[in-house]
Amino acid sequence: MQNKKSILKNKTFLLASQGCKIRDHYQYLDWVPIFEKMFAKLIVFSTRDNYFRYGKEKMNQLFLEVIKNEKPDFTLLSMNYDEFEPETLLQIKEISPNTKVIHFFGDDEWRFEDWSRYYVPFFDYCLVTERDTSEYKKDKIKNVYSLLGINPERFKPLNLEKKYDVIFAGAPIADRPDYIKFLLKNNINIKVFSPGWENYPEFKEVYGGYLSHENYTKLINQAKINLSFSKGFLPGSKKGQVKGRSFEIPACKAFMLVEDTLGLKLYLKDSRKISFKTKKELLEKIKYFLEHDKEREKLAEHFYKQVINNYTWELQFRNFFEKISSEPKPEKKIGFINKITQKVYYLSKDDFNLNAQELLEKLKNYNYITFSKGKCEKSKYKDYFQIYSLKKSGKEISCCDYYVSSKRLGDYLLFQSKKAFYFLDSDKFNKFVNINQITVTKEYFIKNIHQFKKALENEAFELINKQNTIFVSIPLISLEEVNPLDYNAMKKVFQMRFRDNLFSLMYQKKISSIPYFYNFIFTAISGKQFMLKYLFDSVFNKENLRRLIGSK
Repeated sequence: MQNKKSILKNKTFLLASQGCKIRDHYQYLDWVPIFEKMFAKLIVFSTRDNYFRYGKEKMNQLFLEVIKNEKPDFTLLSMNYDEFEPETLLQIKEISPNTKVIHFFGDDEWRFEDWSRYYVPFFDYCLVTERDTSEYKKDKIKNVYSLLGINPERFKPLNLEKKYDVIFAGAPIADRPDYIKFLLKNNINIKVFSPGWENYPEFKEVYGGYLSHENYTKLINQAKINLSFSKGFLPGSKKGQVKGRSFEIPACKAFMLVEDTLGLKLYLKDSRKISFKTKKELLEKIKYFLEHDKEREKLAEHFYKQVINNYTWELQFRNFFEKISSEPKPEKKIGFINKITQKVYYLSKDDFNLNAQELLEKLKNYNYITFSKGKCEKSKYKDYFQIYSLKKSGKEISCCDYYVSSKRLGDYLLFQSKKAFYFLDSDKFNKFVNINQITVTKEYFIKNIHQFKKALENEAFELINKQNTIFVSIPLISLEEVNPLDYNAMKKVFQMRFRDNLFSLMYQKKISSIPYFYNFIFTAISGKQFMLKYLFDSVFNKENLRRLIGSK
C-alpha cells in the first residue's frame, strides 16, 4: 500500500514568491530545501526577479506559461502586494483545473482587514501564521490552516560564549526605539542590529550593523537575553504579531523575552513566563534573569523542546501537504465575483445639477455610491472589492489605493492609503485622497451629501476616520495626476514604481535604447523633482542595492 510520503514524492510543486531566490530570505533558506526533499519536482518562480527583469505584465504572462506547461499538483504563492492581477489568479483554475492553489499570508495580524480577506476567495487553501483564525470564520472562509516554523539546520545551539547581556535584532518600527531608549536610560547593556538603526544618532554607540543569516544565528547564541517585540509595522493593529524570531531564538536554545501577544500563547505553553507588557515589566525581567543564570537556562531548554518537537518548517509543511493530497480538490469558485449583486451608481459633478428630490429618485435602485471625476481609469474589479469590503466590515466608506499613470511612463506611482492614514497628519492625508477612490453606502452618502459635493468641486475629502472607513490596500484606479507634497511625505506613502521600471530596463540593457528613460527625465524636471531625488537615494542606498541584487 502506498504511504503518504510516497504520494508527495510523485507530485510536482510550484513555489511563486518574492523571497524564493533571495540568498538571505527565509523562503530561499528554509522553504526551498524542504520542498526539494518533499516533492518529485520543484519549480521556483521568483516574482521579485521576474518583476524587476520584465515588468509586472510580462511577469504575469510568464507565470501563467509555467502553470500551462507544468500543470503542477500544488502551487504555493506568497504575494507581497499587487504583483499578480486578479485576472491571473482566476486563470490558474482555467489553465490547470486540477492544481491545488494555496496562498501563504504572513502578516494577517495587521493586513487581514485591508488586504488578505480580498484575495482569499481566489485560492483553494490559505496558510496563516496566526493560531486565532476567528476573523476568517466570521467571513465564512474555510480551508484555513495555521503554520509557522523554523529550520533547525539554520537555527541551532552553538555553545558559544555569552558575550552580550541583551540584544535585539530587527527593524526600528513601532515603539521599539522608545523601548531601547528606556533600557539605555536604566543602564541596561544592550546592542541593536539590522538596518534602520543607523538613522538614530542616539543609538550610535549600541548599533551593531547589518547581520548576515549566519551571523544572526551566532548572535542569538551569544546573548544572555534576546528581545522579541510583537507590534506590527502599522499602528492601529488589534493585537500583536507572532514574529519568526520568537521561534528562531528558542530553536538556538537561547533565552528570550517577548512582547506579550495572544498568538504566542496559543503556540507556546508557559509563554507568559518570558513575556512582557510594559517597559517597566521588561526592565524588571531583564534585571531578574541577568542575575538568575540557572533559571534562565532552564526556561531556554523548556522552549527549545517545544519548538524543535512541534514547529519545524518541514514538519508543518509535510503535515499540511499530506493532509490535502488525499482530499478532493475544493469546489471551484468560478463566478464568486459575480455573486456581489448590489448595484453601484457612479456619481459625477453633473448629478448635483439635479434638485435633491430628483437625485434621490435617480439613486432609488442603487445600494452603493462611487464617484467619477476627471480622468480616471477604473479596474473592472473595483466594485467587487469595495462592495465586499463594506459588506464584511459593516463600515460606511471604502477607500482603495491608486496608481498615478501617464502615457509616457505607465503606472509610475502607487499611493498606499492605509499607510498614509497612519503616517501622515490629516491635512496631508486629505490632500492625497482622490474622490474616485471612495465607495460609500447610499445611506451614508445621503447623510453627508454636501461634503461629497464639495469633494467633487475640488475641495479635500475630510470624512475618513478609523470608525467609518475600511481601507482596501489594492490599487483599483489609475489617475493622471496627484498633488505633489514635500518629498518626505511622498516617500513615506508612495511606492515609486518608476524606479522598478528603470531597474527592469537596466537589467535588460535597454535603458538608453527606448524612450522610457528620457520620458522619466522629462516628467521629473517638469514639476516632479521628487522623482529624481528618490532615484538618487535608491542608487546610492546600500540596503536598497543589496535587496535589488540579492538573488542567487
